[in-house]
Amino acid sequence: MDGNNNLNEGEEEEQRKPTNLPGLYKGVVDSISSLQKGAKDPQKIISEGLVAVEKAIYFLQQLGVFSDNEEYTEHSTLSLRYLALPYLHGELLSRRFVQGDRAIRDRERIKSSTKARQLFQQYLQNLLDMELPFADRNALEYYIKAAPGSRRDRDAKMVHFNALKTTKATVAELEEAMKLAGMVDEDDDDNDVVRGYCLSILHQYMLQAIDQIEMLGTEISMLQHVVKERMEGGELPTREEMMRQQKQAGKKPEPPMVLTSDMVKKMSASGRSINRSNFQLLSAGYGPIGAPTMSLEQFADMEMAQAREAQEREKEAERNKVEVDPDSEEGSIVKTYELRERDAWRDEHKAGEGNRYNRG
Repeated sequence: MDGNNNLNEGEEEEQRKPTNLPGLYKGVVDSISSLQKGAKDPQKIISEGLVAVEKAIYFLQQLGVFSDNEEYTEHSTLSLRYLALPYLHGELLSRRFVQGDRAIRDRERIKSSTKARQLFQQYLQNLLDMELPFADRNALEYYIKAAPGSRRDRDAKMVHFNALKTTKATVAELEEAMKLAGMVDEDDDDNDVVRGYCLSILHQYMLQAIDQIEMLGTEISMLQHVVKERMEGGELPTREEMMRQQKQAGKKPEPPMVLTSDMVKKMSASGRSINRSNFQLLSAGYGPIGAPTMSLEQFADMEMAQAREAQEREKEAERNKVEVDPDSEEGSIVKTYELRERDAWRDEHKAGEGNRYNRG
């Protein structure tokens, strides 16, 4: 009986799974949303999501929704959202990990990451082919052709970060407007707000795909290096060493510096000359005080600890504070003591004694 019940439950679960393109698409989006919220069994959700997205892509190809030489303006909002299927497929693949031996796990991870990266690049190419208004050809072609390990400079990352932040805010605003108006993207296909929401989602996915292309490329190059070292029988580098090598590989060589006495004097806070043997330390940005005594992480931890202590003191003072009516007798006594303390401080500290500037 129990076996039959389990079989019936399994059959019912299979029957509940969507078999049409809109239902499959919604199931894939829900799977990724569950993963982002921290699902209990992520690898199971990823496996189910991959099955759904592969079926959706098959249906999309069979129906011939998109064809060559088309622009996005020729498509309805309902069909435009299916442009995101390669991105969603890549998002699921990028989260898949195989358990087992490290060698097998690394090789499988390279396969999944490579396929996911190709899907993200395919998504960017699809946006270019459909001539979406936010798809800049020069920028996207760079990422479509970028080899694993390619890295952007800091300015490009900051511009990209601000663009992604703005796009996410737009998506949230349009989503809230749709909820207030009772709109649903499946039912209100011709509505301008729904279409704007769909285009904003595609824009957000585009920016996130660019991030994924760079991150997966870095991961692939690092794993390939590990696999190569393992095959050659050499000592495997640590994660910190691999990250340092990645940064050095993408860093431009610095031009040669000509050292003059004036340059050394300018680097001294006092204006006096500095021992040239310490110039390398000074030119690294440490200044005449010498090498740092702690890392940025340690300094941040110290600052946070001091801030927490200050907050605790303020809370303690607030709890112990007693409200006194200033017009009462007790309030008059408190005010008298405050004035006495202030007068005593002024007697001990003469006006202007703390100013040491312009004294000749």
